[in-house]
Amino acid sequence: MLARDLSINPPDHKKFFVKCMCPGLTSTRMTSQVGHSPEEGADTAVWLALMPASACTTGKFFMKRQEKSTEYAEELFEDLRSSLKT
Repeated sequence: MLARDLSINPPDHKKFFVKCMCPGLTSTRMTSQVGHSPEEGADTAVWLALMPASACTTGKFFMKRQEKSTEYAEELFEDLRSSLKT
């Protein structure tokens, strides 16, 4: 994952931030309208985008405005992959 790699080897310049986030199960045609609203799914992405540079870190994973471990992200993505196969 790019975000995890950047947390280990951050870029030299300070104005470059990479964050990874999951919108959670969001109600769309792809999910057969199952899940929360698209607005709820976008909330963390908007929150991260509007975060002031002084509060920014790079290489982190977020869900519902909370930092999560990369292990949590890997488990989450595997669960999502499995649920889409059924």
